Amino acid sequence: TRFEAALWVICFAGLLVSAYAVCQFFGYDPFLPSVLYTSESPEGVVVRVIGTLGHADYLGNFLLYTTPLAACLAIVSSGGARILATVATALSIIAIVCSGTRGAWLGLMCGTVFFAALSLRDRKYASLRLNRRQIAIAAILGSLFILVLALAMSLSTASRSIVQRARLSIAEGFTGSGRTNLWRDSIKMVPAFALTGSGPDNFRKAFLPYKSKELGRIAAVNSENSHNSYLDAAISFGLPGFLLYVAIFLSSLRLLLRTMHRTTNCRLRIMTVGLVSSFGAVAVHNFFIFDQIPTGLYFFAFAALALAASNILGGRNGRSIEGVAIKEPTIPPASRGDALDTPERRAIKAKTAKRHQSLAKTSSWAGTAAVIAGFALTFIATWYSVALMRADAAVNRAMIAADAGDLEQVISFGDRAADSSEITGEYNFLFARALVLCGDRLEMRATVNKAEAGELIAARDRVLELAAARAQRSLVHSQTPDLNYLFLSYLALLTNDVPKLRAYADEAAAWDPNHFRTRWMLAEAYLATGDRYRAAQQAEFALDLNPSSSEAKSVLERARGEIEPPEVRIEEIIARANQKSDAGKTKQARRLLDRALRLSNGRCPECHRALALAYEADKDYQNAIAEWQTFIQEAPYRATAERTTARIQMLKQQR
Repeated sequence: TRFEAALWVICFAGLLVSAYAVCQFFGYDPFLPSVLYTSESPEGVVVRVIGTLGHADYLGNFLLYTTPLAACLAIVSSGGARILATVATALSIIAIVCSGTRGAWLGLMCGTVFFAALSLRDRKYASLRLNRRQIAIAAILGSLFILVLALAMSLSTASRSIVQRARLSIAEGFTGSGRTNLWRDSIKMVPAFALTGSGPDNFRKAFLPYKSKELGRIAAVNSENSHNSYLDAAISFGLPGFLLYVAIFLSSLRLLLRTMHRTTNCRLRIMTVGLVSSFGAVAVHNFFIFDQIPTGLYFFAFAALALAASNILGGRNGRSIEGVAIKEPTIPPASRGDALDTPERRAIKAKTAKRHQSLAKTSSWAGTAAVIAGFALTFIATWYSVALMRADAAVNRAMIAADAGDLEQVISFGDRAADSSEITGEYNFLFARALVLCGDRLEMRATVNKAEAGELIAARDRVLELAAARAQRSLVHSQTPDLNYLFLSYLALLTNDVPKLRAYADEAAAWDPNHFRTRWMLAEAYLATGDRYRAAQQAEFALDLNPSSSEAKSVLERARGEIEPPEVRIEEIIARANQKSDAGKTKQARRLLDRALRLSNGRCPECHRALALAYEADKDYQNAIAEWQTFIQEAPYRATAERTTARIQMLKQQR
């Protein structure tokens, strides 16, 4: 009963998650903006629902655990319980399809094959087999459900994403968005880390020397894992960890198959088939994904359920629902004419009592130690997690303050985040990025407000110095040294510190030689020292890795003396910003417009107009009004024609 209750809890969790994901697919999300799960691809804009898991891949993996299990619970149940499990199964399948997770699609197909192979031809299912009339009714209802579902999904604009993801698989040659290249490079790491492993969460740093140029062309962002659970286990924990991981999976599967073949309880057998199908589907998908907390937890939960199913079949305590009991030694019965309390029986009783006392004492000590250790670990984990949550909240507020140009708030919240218990220095790095963003806002304000320009530029210089100091602190235990050195070289470029620019650019390129940004920064360093030939070489290398890099194109033009007029570059940047804004990526659009303003020394009416529209899209009416007012000052005739003053009054009412 407890075993079945646990399966229903898993089924209900899958129902809630999949229902939320389906609502996201049809455009109803009360908690998150759809831009968080909308991305661009060569086939166009793609919507991949994430449910409550934070990423479409995690959603697909999670639902592979629950979907076959829910289907089996629908088979063994009746009445309202069957309807609930059927709805959970249907919604889970829809959510997996809508997630666009192609590995989960393959896992779902394999799980269905496993389910059919294990159950449909089994004689022990004779009592559950349907007659022809029931089969016909089920087929008609299933066809109607698929027809209604297809019609409903076709009405959603997100339905195009499913077709686009399928087309993308063909266009990529079934490489899984570069996963095959990533696997090829990751396999090279196995001999180097066969004994000790690279350590948990250290893949990204350890992988950099093995990254190929082909992968650098495909992936603009370095991967934090090999996108393969089995490879991850071998690299992170060495071959012993890989063997243990596979042993857990195989032993769990063996327990489930043994339970399925030996049990005479039909309900237990069908539920075990569901567990085997779920485990098999996840095993296939694990070739394309890595274990995270929300998905890896279920791996161990299903391993525990496998042991529970085996214990139900026949436990060591002699109790079994299958009638298979292990005989325990018994006290020999007394003869009919003998007294019940014989010396032999007293000796056996005393020996048994002594053994029970010893066992009870040992169990008491072991239980006490386990409870103390459990409470200690729970306290430490809770304390550390709460500290990280507070640091995350603080650094997010620092970023918001930086975007508004509020330096005091940036420093206050940034210090709070950087002083947390996190040991890798990540929050120092994020604090430094917030400071640079704040510096950009101060510089932009200085171009508009000439009266305070000197004070604002001085504040901006102090901000960059503080950002460099914080970025230096993040280097001590950083898991992303390439990004840290790249960031420091960018700061040196902003402050025109040529020696530091060259030193940090060399370090960044040494860590990650096959990334276009490190090559771009090295090209800037060579150009700053007057070495135009090497600057052009590095810029060409960067363009080989990423042909659309505007930064590398700029360095190459400057190195060759082919500098285009600033007005042309400003127009190109504004056009790119408008494209980003139309796609809902207003933050990226604002960053591009900030760059255009710097190139124009603050005199760019079209930049202020585009910024005002971007702020309006974010419902930041205060900044939108300020940009519209600047637009009126710089282009009064055009502002009159566009009735900008009336627009400002409308925004003031909305504010």
